[in-house]
Amino acid sequence: MYICAGAESVTFDGLSLTDAPVFAVDGLSDLTFANNIVQGNSVGVNFNATGPTPSTFTHNRFVDNNLSGENAGSSIFVSSGTVSGLVIDGNLFQGNVGDGVSNAADISTPGAATLSTGIVIQDNTSIDGASFLVASNTSGTQVTGNTITGAAGAAIFIVGTNTALSVTGTTIEGGTSTAIRETTAGPDGFTSQGGVFTISGTTINDQTGGDPPHHSRLDRVRQHDQRIGNGRHLAGGDHC
Repeated sequence: MYICAGAESVTFDGLSLTDAPVFAVDGLSDLTFANNIVQGNSVGVNFNATGPTPSTFTHNRFVDNNLSGENAGSSIFVSSGTVSGLVIDGNLFQGNVGDGVSNAADISTPGAATLSTGIVIQDNTSIDGASFLVASNTSGTQVTGNTITGAAGAAIFIVGTNTALSVTGTTIEGGTSTAIRETTAGPDGFTSQGGVFTISGTTINDQTGGDPPHHSRLDRVRQHDQRIGNGRHLAGGDHC
């Protein structure tokens, strides 16, 4: 299935979208996406979220979207423009590892020059994927109540400038890389705009890989009530 760029205020509810060689859904904005199964594609949903109406993804299943292609393994891929309102709530992501060439992630934000706002990612489950989230150039992003198991890369990868990003009530376990990785966008610390990254009420267990936290600015990270098991958990650097 392919939807032409420029379509607005579109609803997908209760569909099965499978085996698309590029994108299952492409080029939409103000999208309501609920109760769908997206499986066996290259990329699940490629869309814009420029508002004013928030785009929402609720109670979907994104499984094995790994066909070879650009950004293969990404399930929710915000392709361009600044996000202005995006809610991703109660979805299952499973086995989205990419084609071994592309940088795969269950959820990727666009990294536009103007910071994206209004992003809420809550109560999702990610199993055996590459990464759960790549957050690039956002402000006020809330990552809450998610469960991430068996990530092959950084479970949460924070790149560029991100101000007031928070990870709360989330469980990360059984991965083979760093649980949460950030890259610095400037010499002044965690972001070039001096934003503070908050982790609270989060459990990290059984991470078996990841680089040591050299050159990280974790003094800029506020941590509260962590329950941390074994393995490498938090790191700075310039890659996942």
